[in-house]
Amino acid sequence: MKWVLIALGVIVGLILLIGLVGMLIPKSHVASRKARFNQTPQTVWDAITDFQGQTSWRTSLTKVERLPDRDGNAV
Repeated sequence: MKWVLIALGVIVGLILLIGLVGMLIPKSHVASRKARFNQTPQTVWDAITDFQGQTSWRTSLTKVERLPDRDGNAV
């Protein structure tokens, strides 16, 4: 019984630690990632901006909203 309580305490502690770390991240935080593809830039852009195609494989997706252009560029 003691091991069960210790395991439960560790799990609760981890959940609280994750929540605390999440609260410490600034609201202006932006995550980004870089990748290289063996496709033309136009092919990659067409794939990530195909909003209608995204709803066919992500059934839980209910809405896709495009943001306004920034400095004359699509975002």
